[in-house]
Amino acid sequence: MHFLVALLAATHLSSAQLAVPPAGFKFQLGGWLDGKINTPGFSPAAFNKKLGYNLASYQAAQSIPPRLSLDKAIPYPDPDPALFGTWFSNVSNWDDGTDASVFMTIYADVVLADGTTGMDLVTDEMITRLAFRMNEITVQTGRKVYLRWLPEMNGDWMYYGKQPVQYVALWQRMGSIMRKNAPQVLIVWSPNFDLKSGDTSYWPGTTYVDMVGTSVYFKGWGVNYAIQHGYASGSFATVYTEYAEKYNLPFIISECSAAWETGPGRNPVNGGHFDSVLNEVDQATFQRQFWEGILSPDIFASYPLLHSAYIFEVAKMEEFYSDFRVTENPAVLAAFKSVIKEVDDAGYMMWANKTAGGRVSGATLSQVDSTSSSSSIPFVATTAAPKAKSSGIMHIYSMLSVFIYLAL
Repeated sequence: MHFLVALLAATHLSSAQLAVPPAGFKFQLGGWLDGKINTPGFSPAAFNKKLGYNLASYQAAQSIPPRLSLDKAIPYPDPDPALFGTWFSNVSNWDDGTDASVFMTIYADVVLADGTTGMDLVTDEMITRLAFRMNEITVQTGRKVYLRWLPEMNGDWMYYGKQPVQYVALWQRMGSIMRKNAPQVLIVWSPNFDLKSGDTSYWPGTTYVDMVGTSVYFKGWGVNYAIQHGYASGSFATVYTEYAEKYNLPFIISECSAAWETGPGRNPVNGGHFDSVLNEVDQATFQRQFWEGILSPDIFASYPLLHSAYIFEVAKMEEFYSDFRVTENPAVLAAFKSVIKEVDDAGYMMWANKTAGGRVSGATLSQVDSTSSSSSIPFVATTAAPKAKSSGIMHIYSMLSVFIYLAL
């Protein structure tokens, strides 16, 4: 049953297996790092050094509102300046010394003490101040900025999820404010990959959308098994075809990787418990197979609007302990670099350029009208606990694979 997801991409792949990408095609690889900017080994420079390439972009995330009062009663429109310096979203601390772009993901995921959460807390003032900060990054550093606004909104694990009417209305407000205050920022619309074909209820229209994206992950849920070449493209094919291709917009794989699981854990589809994970392949092969389904000339040829993909360089506890990283394990890193080398040698990759002086000039937090964002207000963690994330087709795909494995 490993062919199920691959079939979704058949109309593209069947006509391009021996094809090459269009003339001038360039693909950008970005990263989303775990840890704060000052965590040893997790800075852009450290990651570039391990990889041997200067990534074209780095992703960071912020909540909107970015902080609450100590009693979680009052939302403030700006981060706490005293702590902002430690956040990865403070681009002034990036030490890569390149012109890598900024891919800023914004989540409406905070909760007031009274239970108010999500989009209900997002005011025009907060959006305006976010626009000032995004604009300031470009003005002071020269870096290109992408804004991935409230992604995976079709998922019930987001506190703003499954609310298409309110989502589209908020998007229109955000888009209007961004165009006015930060017109150079490119706005990315990015549902989860399992958006149902034909469901246009979350689509805000092209006026305030510059690029289309989606999230793509592989999870075996108890079995680490071989990943078919068409898995990733089969996962993103619907969003690519019905939005990027239809409106001729660049397409981004906004976050992606394969989850190398270790046990114990639970299969969220059938509730089955695993004391340990079954390994059909080794971790290096596992990650190599996933990334060959993205970083490959036939994929580039089949999906010529592909612009970039962001490595989810994180290990965390989910249904199982899931290691998505490609640079921590030496064998995985070597396998991943071999995949990159093949497409880079063929001339398909675009990397960041080193900048004069070895460091991009820093950005600072704009202190515009700081009346409601006094640094004397203590910062407290305000992010709501994440809900379990659905993986759509992967539910069926992984469950069938486990059943087949156990039946052998």
